[in-house]
Amino acid sequence: MKIALKYCGGCNPAYERNNIVKWLKRDFQNIELSPLKENEKYDLILIICGCSAECVSEKDFDNTIAVVSIHNEQEYQKVKEYIIKNGMKGGKNNVI
Repeated sequence: MKIALKYCGGCNPAYERNNIVKWLKRDFQNIELSPLKENEKYDLILIICGCSAECVSEKDFDNTIAVVSIHNEQEYQKVKEYIIKNGMKGGKNNVI
């Protein structure tokens, strides 16, 4: 599974956002993580917001790819569940 990472601007982070990436690498050693780049194909876009302001939102992306948005460390669980549920299939047209 190839996951694109998109961070918010980081103006007011309420938690250590890099922990999400560390946990993904720990829990899913076979996934590929990379910064979001135009014209690349991904199974999932992971938006890592530092707070609830949503400087970056699911609405900023078209609906041809799954998008998961995280606003705190507790929401890591929904990313984990998505990956387990969809595995290598990707799951197009899903916003979580």
